[in-house]
Amino acid sequence: MSRRTALALAVLVAAGACRSPNTASRGFEELQFLQDMVLVRPLSVDEDWLLWGRFEATQEEVFGVTERDRRDLPATMISAEQAQAWCAKFSLRLPTEREWRQMPLEGGGVDFDSVAPQDSNGLELGLGGPLPVGVFERGRTAMGLYDIYGNVREIVLTEAGGVLAYGGSYASRDANRDPREQLKLEMGDRAEDVGFRYVADATVFFRDYLAPRWALLSREERNEMESWWQNWRPEYRSALAKRLRENGLDDALVRAVDFLAVDQTE
Repeated sequence: MSRRTALALAVLVAAGACRSPNTASRGFEELQFLQDMVLVRPLSVDEDWLLWGRFEATQEEVFGVTERDRRDLPATMISAEQAQAWCAKFSLRLPTEREWRQMPLEGGGVDFDSVAPQDSNGLELGLGGPLPVGVFERGRTAMGLYDIYGNVREIVLTEAGGVLAYGGSYASRDANRDPREQLKLEMGDRAEDVGFRYVADATVFFRDYLAPRWALLSREERNEMESWWQNWRPEYRSALAKRLRENGLDDALVRAVDFLAVDQTE
């Protein structure tokens, strides 16, 4: 069990949940990664809202590693093909090149040249290996995404079907100046300083993955899940809720997402 999963279950107990942590529903366990995702606006009016992983995918998530000193390290030595297959199991996917290049500007952020070397795990830090995800608070983006400027490069797909590794890594020098510098890969290539960050098309994810599990959650589990998206921008939540409603999703789920609906009932 990861530290994030353990924290979520502890909150359930503190809130008086009638289920014990050891009997949390399977659906709730299968949705744990959602608490570490950020809602991001569409790149254009014709596109879906996006969910971005706040952290690089970890060894615990991808490989099932449970050792304390390894479980929160980024998953590396994984090919784009393998990463795609893992993502597909959870209605997730790899980001596109266009999405990755736009991501740091989301939320009024600045471009990629504003992070000091000591605020990311790059070659200048001299560690020679990755750190657990989320270590560098001062190196996160305006929307709260960690390790864009260092730790490990991240697999990105091009619109033409190619594979690139974007971002800084512990083995790249001065990556903070422009972590959009790419490393060209083949679908089967693997490297010690290349991992990935998952994203999801929000409407598709809610409809195909979250909604069927939401229907099986207890009231306490639903309340806990609602706390995961309370830090999303209120206007983003309401816009996503509108789209979910238009797609016929369960009204209780839509109202739980909708900031305006929740605010009016308080």
